[in-house]
Amino acid sequence: MYYLYFIIIFSTLFSYNKIDINQADLVTLKVLPLTDRQIQSIINFRNYNGYFENIYELKNVDGITNEKIHELKSFIKFQNRFEISSQFDKNYSYKVSQWLSSDGSSENLSESWLDRYFNPMNINDMNYDNLMSLPNISPIDAIAVLNQKKRGYINGTFELKNSPGISRWGYKNLVDFISFKSQVQNTRIHYTALFRTVPLTSRPDDESGYLLDSNQDKPEILNRFRINLNNNIQAGILFHRNMGENKNINTLKASFGLNDYKVGPLSIDKLILGNYNASLAQGVVFETGDDFSPRRSGYGFSKRISGIEMDLTRSSQYTMNGLGLQVSNRYFRGIFISSYDKKDAIINEDGSFSSLIVMKPRYDYGITNDSSIVFESMVDAVGEFTLGGHLRITPVDGLNIGYSYYESLYNRLIKPKQLETIIGGPDSGYSGDDYYLSYITNSADSEVNSMYSFDENNIENLFWNNAKSIRRVSGLDITYVLGRVVFQTEYGELFKNKNYLSFESSNPSAIVASIYSDIDIFNFLALYRKYDLEFDNPYQRSFSNYSRYKTSILEDIYWLNDPAYGYLYTGNPQPQAEEGLFISSRFQFHKNFILTLNWDNWNRISDNTKYYRIVSTIEWRPTFNFRIKYRQKWQERGQFNIFHPSPFQSKNSIISARLNLSNFNRLELIYGRGNTVFSPRPRLNDSAIGGDMTVGSIGNLSNSIGFNIIHNYANNFTFKFGTILGDGFIWFFEDTDFRILNGDNQIMHHWASFRIKPNPNLTLYLKFSKGGENINTTITSGQDPRGIWISNPNTSNNTYDYKFQLDYAL
Repeated sequence: MYYLYFIIIFSTLFSYNKIDINQADLVTLKVLPLTDRQIQSIINFRNYNGYFENIYELKNVDGITNEKIHELKSFIKFQNRFEISSQFDKNYSYKVSQWLSSDGSSENLSESWLDRYFNPMNINDMNYDNLMSLPNISPIDAIAVLNQKKRGYINGTFELKNSPGISRWGYKNLVDFISFKSQVQNTRIHYTALFRTVPLTSRPDDESGYLLDSNQDKPEILNRFRINLNNNIQAGILFHRNMGENKNINTLKASFGLNDYKVGPLSIDKLILGNYNASLAQGVVFETGDDFSPRRSGYGFSKRISGIEMDLTRSSQYTMNGLGLQVSNRYFRGIFISSYDKKDAIINEDGSFSSLIVMKPRYDYGITNDSSIVFESMVDAVGEFTLGGHLRITPVDGLNIGYSYYESLYNRLIKPKQLETIIGGPDSGYSGDDYYLSYITNSADSEVNSMYSFDENNIENLFWNNAKSIRRVSGLDITYVLGRVVFQTEYGELFKNKNYLSFESSNPSAIVASIYSDIDIFNFLALYRKYDLEFDNPYQRSFSNYSRYKTSILEDIYWLNDPAYGYLYTGNPQPQAEEGLFISSRFQFHKNFILTLNWDNWNRISDNTKYYRIVSTIEWRPTFNFRIKYRQKWQERGQFNIFHPSPFQSKNSIISARLNLSNFNRLELIYGRGNTVFSPRPRLNDSAIGGDMTVGSIGNLSNSIGFNIIHNYANNFTFKFGTILGDGFIWFFEDTDFRILNGDNQIMHHWASFRIKPNPNLTLYLKFSKGGENINTTITSGQDPRGIWISNPNTSNNTYDYKFQLDYAL
C-alpha cells in the first residue's frame, strides 16, 4: 500500500516535469526508481551509443527489464538530439579529431564530412549523391530515405528511422550530418597547421614495410586554410611539403567553389575553379588521388567521394587543376572535368618519358642526384591536359546507368624505356639489365613490360597544340537497388587504336562487379574484378589487394639506375592486374558476439600466381564496457603450384582486450603472434655449415605485446599513451598514424599524445614517439678509423619522431 502511494505521489510530481533521460546527470538519475548499477548502465550506454530515441531502446541497457521500463515510462522523456545543444560534444569531438587527423585516400572525404557536420543539410533537400557522400551510407540506405521523402515531409528522427529499408547502422551515421528544417548556415573558417617527422610507411598488410628512407631533419609541413560561406560558397588554399623534400619543392593549391544553386530544372551541385578531386563510379575509369588503399570496395569505412569536391589534400601528382562542373536533377547527373597541371615523370635521354611517378619525398634528379643517370628533373617534368566527364541517367529511383570518358594529353611522347632509363644499377657486374624478365623471384616483370606506350607520330587536338601523346579511357557503369540488395558493376577500356568512340575486344579492359545486402545484424558483400595486364590507367583506383608492379624488379632498388625509381611501385596508387573474388560479411549472431569474415581468392595476371587471404574476427562483449577481440589472418601465395619460384605462407593472430571507462577513458591490451614462411632462394639451398638443408623453407616469426590508454582529464584535455614490445614484422596504429616496425632483434616502441582545447575554437595536438631495437652482433672485436681496437662492438638504433598539429575553426 505504501509503495502504491509512493508511485502516485512520484507520478504527480513529475507529470509536468519529466526527466530527460538523455541529459540527466548522475544526481538526477538517482531520483528515479533505479539501482546504482542500472543508473551506471544507462550512463555507459549514452557515452558509447549516443542518445536514446524512445523508451524501447532501454531494453538494450544491461539490467533494465520490461517491468522496469513499464515502471519508468511515467517519469521520463526523450528529448530529440537536434534540440540538445552540447550534451554529446565529447562524442562528436572524438569523430572530429579523427577527421582532422586523416590523410591518404580518406583525407578528401574527411574535409567534406567536416563541412557537412558543422553545417548540416535539410534531409528533405538532399538527393542521392548528397546522401551517398556521407560515411557508412550504402545505396540501400540512400534509396530508403528517398522513398520516405515520397511519403511526405520528414519532420524528425521517428520518420527518418522508419524509412523503408534503412539500416540501423546507416541511420545512426546519418543523423550527425542532417537537419529537418532549412536554416541559415553559419560561415565557417578552418585553419590547420601540421609539422611531423613520422616515417612514411606503406599500406597495411604489405610486407614491403617502410618506403625509402626520408630525412627527418626536414619535417613534413602542412598549412591549410578553408572558408565556407553559408555552405554555398567555399574557398581554400594549401601549402604542403613532404618530409625530406628540399625547400624549392612543395605543393601549392587553391580552390574556389559554388554549391547547390538552382537554375531552372537543373541544380548546379558543384562548380569548382582551381584544384579539385573527382571520382567516377567505382574508380575503374577515373579517380584522383596519390594514395593506394587496399580492398577499397566503396562500402563501410572504404567510401569514395561521389562526383567532384574541392581538393585541399596532400596529393601532388594525380590531381585536377582547372574547371569542374556537376549538375543534376531527379533523372540526370552530368560531370565535366577539365584540367591542366604538371606531373612528375621519369624522362628518357631523347626527351620522351617512360612513366609518371608518385614520389614521397619528391626528388629533382633522384636520390643519387646524378644527371648522367636521371637525364632531366623529374619534378613537374610533363604537362598534362585532361578532359572528361560522366553522364548518368536515373529512369527510376534505385537504377543508375552511367557512361565515363576521359583523355589526357601530354607535351612529351610516352615511350617506356625500361632498360635504357629505369633498370640497371650501380654495380655493372650485378646489373638489373641482366635479370629483367628472367629472374625467377621477380615473376611480375611482365607488368613492367606492359607500360602504356603511345606509338603514333602526330596528334591533332582542338584544345591543345602542344600535345605529343594521348591516353584515352572510357567505360559504362550500372547501379541497381532491389529491396535490401544492391548490384553494381563498371566496365572500362583503354583505347590503343584510332577508334576512340567504340568498345573493342582488342583494347585492354577492366571490370568490377559486386552484390551487397544489409539486414542490420547481417551484411554480405561479394565483389569480382578482372584487370588486363595492359590496362595501364594511372587514374584507376578500383578494388585491389596490391598496387601495380608488386613482385617485379622495381621492388629491388639495387637493380635500378636510381633508387628513387623504386617509387614506381611503393608510391603507385594503381591496382595490379588481377582477377579474383572477394567476400566480406559481418554477423551479430548474439547480443554479445560479432563475427566478421573477409575472404579473397585472386590470380595475378602477370605471372598467373594464385593468392588467397582470409581474415576473420570475433568480438565478445561479456559486459557493456568490456570487449575482447580475436583477429586471425591466413594468407598464401603460390602454394597451389609446387613449381612457383617464391611462394609464401603467412599466419597472424592478434587478441585485444578493451575496457571502456567513464568519461570516455579507455585501457587496451594487445598481444600478437605471426609467422611467415618462404621457400629458400636458390643461393640458400645449402646450409651455413655445409651440406644440404634439412628444412626446405625459411621463416620469419614475430611476437608482440603492448597496451595503450586514453585518459580525458577534462573536457579540453586528452592524454594518450601506448607501448609495444616485440620482434619481427609488427604493424599497429599509433593513435591516428599507421606504423610498421621490422627488426631481427627485440623492438620496443613508445608513444604519447596530448590533445588540448584552450577554447572551443582552437585545438592543439602533440605526439612523440620513440623506438629502439636491441642490437646483437657476432663480431667480437674491430678497429675504428683511427686503428684503435674495440672489443664486442655494437650500435644503438633508437629513433625519435614527433607530430604537431594546430586546428582553428571559427
